[in-house]
Amino acid sequence: MTAAALDLQPYPAASVDRRVNEQRSNHPVVSSPMKKVNGVVLADDMQRLDGNLERRVYQLPSGHDSNDGYQFFIEQLKALNVEPLFSCNSFGCGDSNFWANNIFRVSTLYGMNKEQHYFLGKKVRPGEVVYYSVYSVKRGNRRVYTLVDEFTVESGPLAGSDDTPMAFYIDRLPVNAGQLSRNDTYREVLSALRRHDERQLLATIELSVILSEGVKGADEQVATLRRQQAMLQEQLKADGIRSDRYRILPSYSTSSSRQAGIRLLLTQ
Repeated sequence: MTAAALDLQPYPAASVDRRVNEQRSNHPVVSSPMKKVNGVVLADDMQRLDGNLERRVYQLPSGHDSNDGYQFFIEQLKALNVEPLFSCNSFGCGDSNFWANNIFRVSTLYGMNKEQHYFLGKKVRPGEVVYYSVYSVKRGNRRVYTLVDEFTVESGPLAGSDDTPMAFYIDRLPVNAGQLSRNDTYREVLSALRRHDERQLLATIELSVILSEGVKGADEQVATLRRQQAMLQEQLKADGIRSDRYRILPSYSTSSSRQAGIRLLLTQ
């Protein structure tokens, strides 16, 4: 398996602040700005996938800007014909703190919001899908860090070569059918269902009941669950998926904060 740091040339004269090469479960692949809603950090479009992460975090030489690091790697990704999925700059990315501590979990990436850049791209290879991420930021101490990720997900199960289940996760409940139909994770699952008639879908709508909200809070979550079930069922029907190929299941837990999402499991 090739690695991002090997596919891409390192930034000239930069030092490597961090190296990672490991298997990850529920790794976030983000294709929208980060924001905080009701105390919960989230993105409108985010997948959580299992795969291998190859990561390099570079500290750029003094006098170089965050855009310098960003553009250096973007040009290389263009040369590799990586398909752009999402990009943002400056305040359009949201709070740098969220990217650094909630998504990448690398505190040195916490910098100035106006001095940040993010890119997500994808390249399909035989038997795998590779997601490339670049995040570059300037900190208040003027140091510039650029993260480069290559996250590789095996796509063999979707090719019908074996019966290994494949899990996806929509990190935020869609507010309407249009948002659901545009979600990258939903589209990827839908594409697999259309390509392979033997695949079936188990969808779990996961909600947290806040105990301090009592019966009223529980009733609100039940109502939310029913709306999500109906929306998902109607969208699958509209997209031509027969009702005998999927089941939508509820899942409740207790938490001190509101948490919700949809877990999608493709089975054979």
